[in-house]
Amino acid sequence: GKTVLSGSQDVSVKPGEEAPIEISGRIPSVAAWTAETPELYRFEATLGDDKVATDVGFRTIEVGPQYQLLVNGREVILKGVNRHDTHPDYGRAVPKEIVELDLRMMKANNVNTVRTSHYPNAPQLYDICNKLGLYVVAEANLECHGYTNLLDDPAWERTFVERNVNAFHRLKNTPAIIFWSLGNENGWGKLKRKNLIAASKAIRALDGTRLIHACEFGDMDTDAVDMGSVMYPHCDALDKTGSNGKKKPFFVCEYAHAMGPALGNFQEYMDLFEKHPRLIGGCVWEWVSHGIRAKYDEKTGFAKAAPFTGHFFAYGGMFGDEPNSGNFCDDGIIYADRRESAKLRELKKVYQYLRFKKISEENGVFRFSVLNKYFHKTLSGATAYAFVTGSEDKPSASFPIPDLKPGESAEFDFRLPEGVANPNVLVMVFDAGRVPEDLIAKGDLANAERKAIAFEFFPGERAVAALPEAKGALEIIGSGMDCSVKGANFSLAFRNGLPVSYVYDGRTILAGERALEFAIHRALGDNDKWIRDRDRNRVGQLKVACKSFDSKMENGVFSAKGDYETEVKKNLKIKWTTEWTVLPDGTVRMRNTIPAFDPNYELPRLGFVFRLPADFRNVEYFGYGPHENYCDRKTSAWFDLFRTTVEDMIEPNTRAQFYGNRMGTASVELFNDNGFGFRVESLSKDGFEFSASPWTEFA
Repeated sequence: GKTVLSGSQDVSVKPGEEAPIEISGRIPSVAAWTAETPELYRFEATLGDDKVATDVGFRTIEVGPQYQLLVNGREVILKGVNRHDTHPDYGRAVPKEIVELDLRMMKANNVNTVRTSHYPNAPQLYDICNKLGLYVVAEANLECHGYTNLLDDPAWERTFVERNVNAFHRLKNTPAIIFWSLGNENGWGKLKRKNLIAASKAIRALDGTRLIHACEFGDMDTDAVDMGSVMYPHCDALDKTGSNGKKKPFFVCEYAHAMGPALGNFQEYMDLFEKHPRLIGGCVWEWVSHGIRAKYDEKTGFAKAAPFTGHFFAYGGMFGDEPNSGNFCDDGIIYADRRESAKLRELKKVYQYLRFKKISEENGVFRFSVLNKYFHKTLSGATAYAFVTGSEDKPSASFPIPDLKPGESAEFDFRLPEGVANPNVLVMVFDAGRVPEDLIAKGDLANAERKAIAFEFFPGERAVAALPEAKGALEIIGSGMDCSVKGANFSLAFRNGLPVSYVYDGRTILAGERALEFAIHRALGDNDKWIRDRDRNRVGQLKVACKSFDSKMENGVFSAKGDYETEVKKNLKIKWTTEWTVLPDGTVRMRNTIPAFDPNYELPRLGFVFRLPADFRNVEYFGYGPHENYCDRKTSAWFDLFRTTVEDMIEPNTRAQFYGNRMGTASVELFNDNGFGFRVESLSKDGFEFSASPWTEFA
């Protein structure tokens, strides 16, 4: 490329000595570096026959008048993750191609910041961050973690200082680095933090162009750090922090602990970062899980490491190791082998750089706007597609988006298909040259979304399904709590007031006393310590009793009212009523009324479990998807018709736990390869939640 600055200087250096060389000048119209516009220059230095070269970038890091983070004078929110050097086969010696894969996956999923927890990461990481565009919180290799007395012990001051200064000299020419982090979890409380203060002074003497971070100072008033910091704050506490009047930025160095089916309420954190200027963002804990690829040793019965050949990922205790922390190391947004998780889909959506807003829906025309939320980047050459979801056919319209500078927006409208009222509208935006026209043509929006830079779902008002008209005849065999209802091609049997058999076209679909179970428990998740401790001896042990069962036949329809109860624990029973309606075509309606009970007893689940034939492996549902979603984690999901299988609904957590939930379901069908199956349909606007698994959750 073109040389923009050059110079030379004669120098004489005696053996063993150093001599500074200073060449100064001004580069006209410099192209500044940011994570969104990673402009780099090549610096080359020659001394005799020796030549060195490195990439350099020009940018400023400052605190704004509202205590926001400014990069090149513009406010930036850090959408970050914490990253360790780890791999299931290579261990800590992560090859460059894996480091680059990690960073490219981050960029593709809207991450703009990586905290190198809790030590300088692999050397190649920093060069790749320079080129791809990722802000780096560069952490020193310093963590006392429990030995907090070291923080004020003068014998350790030199160690605290040296570890930080060494990190600085190793990485000082990295434009991607915007913060120096003095370490991690070295102590809180009444400590004076003398050794961290000494480390901070040493760094300030060397570098006045970057900010200093240390989580140990919390939100204290101190000159040792340039920002407040905390780990894992609740949203209400973070909201108060944002408006507490402190005169420095506030950085959440760890939040949204990504262990198991995590990242609940993730959108709420981003809303707070955008609400309060001094809340400059945070880094999710953490990017990738630490499982070790392993197989079982037939002699010991324990796991043993088996790089590239093992068939599962092992964690603490599986090797026979004591003590251990169990699977606490498996807390990544992505799996150890870099497979994506449903959590990654949520992170990408919440971190996206476009904001969508519905403006109106009048006379068959849907109108919406798109706002550019990039901090430095002009949105250029992008295309928006709008789809009407929730049906087999997904009509769409496309719109070229005009160039939008940061903070600018544009409005669009399209005509809805004839006869469509209260539509579900999904809008996706794709970069120039990256529109997946083949996927759009097939209506494969689940895979199209992976290629989108941003999307938004605008839900319509749901219609309520109605029972079909009763046609045909029914026969009742038996009476009271022990009876059977038979139609032309089905039979439904009750014993002791509970359904024990459902047969359709000669095929048994439900059978046994546990064919249809009332459920208040579920398999425990990694974040369910409160349930695990409380329900240790009761999970899965419910016994349901029917107290009364009154039935009748009227206008060719069988109806019954059953009163049920189960003992959850001593002095706590749950009582409910189920109204059964059976039509001649085999349709069965369950209407459940569950009165309020002890408000201090939180339920992990409230619903019913169907035990269906194993060959009902195909799944088709109208609900939120395409990946698992929950009441506090469905920002990245939308309502549509989805097709999958029971096996593909598995979320491969290393430790067995609940997974695969789908919210707002209007109907779900599970069927075999011949198309024979079972359908559940909601009779409410809100729909129901469901999951499907090849395994039972309890014995």
